[in-house]
Order: sequence, then C-alpha cells, then structure tokens
Amino acid sequence: MTKKLLFEVIVVAFIGLFFVQTSIAVNPNWKQEQEQGFKELGVKPGEVYNAENWQGIEKALPRSVVEWVKKGEFTIKIGEMKYDYSPDKLYEGWSMANKGKYAIGDRDQVILAASGKAPDYIQGDPFPVIDWKNDPKAGSKIMHNNSLRKMMGGSTMYEFGVLWVSDQGLDRAMYAENYLYYLWNRPDGKPVPNPQKVKRFEMTCIKEPFDLSGAAMLYHYWLDGSPERFVQYIPALRRVKKMNVTDRSSPFFGTDFSNDDTQGYAGQPESMEWKVKEVKHILIAMPKWLCEEPDICEKLPGGGWVTPAKHKLEFGFDPKYKNEKYNIPWMPWCVNWVPRKVYVIGQYAKDPYYAYGDQEIWVDVDSNMVFYKIVWDKSGEYWKTLVLTFNAESWENGNRLSFNAQAFYVNVDDKTHHASIALGNQIFNNRELKAYINWPKNNPRIFKDEYMATMGR
Repeated sequence: MTKKLLFEVIVVAFIGLFFVQTSIAVNPNWKQEQEQGFKELGVKPGEVYNAENWQGIEKALPRSVVEWVKKGEFTIKIGEMKYDYSPDKLYEGWSMANKGKYAIGDRDQVILAASGKAPDYIQGDPFPVIDWKNDPKAGSKIMHNNSLRKMMGGSTMYEFGVLWVSDQGLDRAMYAENYLYYLWNRPDGKPVPNPQKVKRFEMTCIKEPFDLSGAAMLYHYWLDGSPERFVQYIPALRRVKKMNVTDRSSPFFGTDFSNDDTQGYAGQPESMEWKVKEVKHILIAMPKWLCEEPDICEKLPGGGWVTPAKHKLEFGFDPKYKNEKYNIPWMPWCVNWVPRKVYVIGQYAKDPYYAYGDQEIWVDVDSNMVFYKIVWDKSGEYWKTLVLTFNAESWENGNRLSFNAQAFYVNVDDKTHHASIALGNQIFNNRELKAYINWPKNNPRIFKDEYMATMGR
C-alpha cells in the first residue's frame, strides 16, 4: 500500500468515526469533553449573558431562546457539571450486547434483525452505536433509545406540579401524580410476565385544583409499535371515555403543554418520522444542585427507592426577582447553563390530524434525554419552545443513573406570550414532590379502566 493510499484510508476512517456515536456514555473523558464544549461555544463558567451581550451565546442555544435573551427576558449564567451525566457500566454492558441484534421495521418499529419479528423484551439501548450521518433511520434509532432509557426506573410513581404563568405573574397551579410501569429495560435486567404484550403502562391522576381533581388518563403502549390505547376518566360524568391518539397533541388541561410534551416526547417513536440534522455542543439549563451531584435516592423499607425533595427552583414571578433588570415571570433562576453535546432531530407527524406542525428536538448524546423542543404550527409558523431538564438519580449500587423524572420543563408559547412550567423532585407549594423508583406498590393490576376513578381520588 502506498503512503498516499494509506493516508486516504486513515482520513476516511477518521471521518467515519466522527459521524458514528456511541449512544451509551460511561465516559471517562467527560471532563475533557465539557472543556471542549466551553471552548467550541466560547463561554466560561461564571460568565453571565443578557440583552447587553447576547451575541456571546448566539450559537449555543435555539434561535427562540436567543431571542428571549436578546429581548431581556432571560439571563444566562454559565456553569459546569461536577460529574458524568450518564448511566453506569452495567447499563453500558446491557446496551453493547445489543449491537446488531435489532433493526428498524417498515413502520419504524423495533424488530429482531435475524427474524424481522417484534421482540418480546429489550434490555438496554437497542441501538448502542448510531451512524447519524449515513443511516437514514438514525433518528428513529435514537428515539427508540430515548424511549428505553426512560424505562430504567421499572415501576415508578412521581409527583409533579404544573404552573400557569402569564407575563403578569403566576396565574394558577396544579398538583398531580404519574404512575408508570415499564415492562422493557427492567432495573434488575429480568423480564416480568407480559400477557397483554405492552411496553409500558402510564396513568396520570389530577389531585388539585378542585375543578380538575379526579380526572385521570390511562395509556397502554403495545410491543409491536401500533397506536397506543388512550382513555380518560371524566369525574363530572363518572365515565371512562376512549380518546383518539391525536389528542396527545391537544392542550393538557388548559396548559401550554400537550400530553406528548412530557419528557420532550412521550408518544410511540413509530408515529413520527425522524431526521438527524446535526450533532453539536449547546448550553442546557441545569438546576444548581444537580450540577453538584445527582439526586441520591433513599431505600424504602418495603422495597424500591425514593428521591427526597430537598430543593426549590425559583422563577421570575418570585417577589425576590421583581427588581431584576433582565427577567420575565417564567425565567428559571437558580440554574446554571452548562455545555452538552446533542443530536438536533427533525420530528414530523405521520398523522395529518396531529395538532403540531413540524417539530425539532435536541437530544443529549450521552443521556439520550430531550433538552429542547421547538414547535411550528400547521401553517409552518414558529409557535413555541420547551426547555427541559431531567433529574439524574443515583440508586441501588450508588452510581446507577436514571433519568425518568423531570426537574423542570418550561414551555413558552411565543404566539400568546404565555408559559406553563412543570416541576418534579423539589418543593412545590409547600409540598415535597417525590419520585418513587422501582416501587412495588405500583404494579400492572392498577392500570385498568375500572380503577381510574379510584386512582383519581
């Protein structure tokens, strides 16, 4: 082989590696990568950006967020992570064992590569290596990894709050509970009986305010990727109503959220077309306490773990921030903006009746969590942006991380200049919002229509 040919082979191999990303991230070089993020973005810990110097973070945030900073609505304080925001070696082993085992089917569902059939069970990420530049199904694979990564908690119940916020301040608050039972990617690596052939059950129960109390929603997500079953209990009628799955894109109890905004995207990956546009470093909003260490879960006497709620995230409507020059009621304070590497993915609904137009989500390469979601309406006009952060939870063996509960979401409707905020794992209206991980009290028997009224109460 000539020297010239050898050089060309090395260059091609290097380019190929650049476009191939490992979706699991036990990353001994996370500090160096964070430093590289600071360098690429041209920012440093301790710097503050606002309407006076917004140009300094223009390439580090979605265009809509840059506009908020430019208009004087957001203040960006640069910080850094003190730990590797990714799962541990056990999860890495599970995921790497799946290399080449699965493929994407004709409906964008996960199939067994050898037989073309739907798998009965998956442990770890089904697609541990992503060739985002050359694989036309890379976006679908990333979102299936995203879906599996959120199942790491097994049987989970988390409490959450939602705030309605106008540019005049806080309007209203909601308290609710979310019950989830995952039959894939179990925390102990062992399948459980699955006679209904589902990936996961989900039930959301509204507790406060009084006019919404008792309402409940129930979802069944099927193994083969077919449209989920969605029913809702309406207390005023004392009836369970079957809902169309496109209602997932309708407003969630009058907030700026839709059901599909949960965790960035909570629906079936099969119901969307996904296209990876680029990979780049950006800034994400991370509560200061989560920059220092993950939430440390406490073992429960009856089994499972609970994440204590010790902190409170503050927003611009808090009276202590009323004199801040660059502030708006939904501005998240007590956060640092830290560099992360993300996939920028276009999201396109297959169902023409889906309420959203085109969407774009920014998915963390290491944790597979969604940090931003930008939404356009059906006419193609920009509509709203979600800023999301997920709790890193350490449990079981002290270094295992789960990302299935939100720290906060801020959903800003730039057409109405209004926002809704979802909160988890923190103090909310003098109540501790806790997350119960692998909780034995949460089991498949409760996810039935006849129990929805009881769960709502």
